[in-house]
Amino acid sequence: LEMFQEVRRPFILMDRAETLNDLQTLFHELGHAYHGMISRQETLIWYRDVPMEIAEVASMTMELFALE
Repeated sequence: LEMFQEVRRPFILMDRAETLNDLQTLFHELGHAYHGMISRQETLIWYRDVPMEIAEVASMTMELFALE
């Protein structure tokens, strides 16, 4: 049995009402998930966490993709 921290796989838990705002929220959270996936390979835990401003870069970029 693997613990969640050992696997380090991101997941998105959200509800939806099928609106444009829901789509933007989903893409925003996908940005966080992508960031989590690319940083999970780091062996040093200090390299996995980044400041909030950097963590939002991927999420804001994904939101812009949702608007296209």
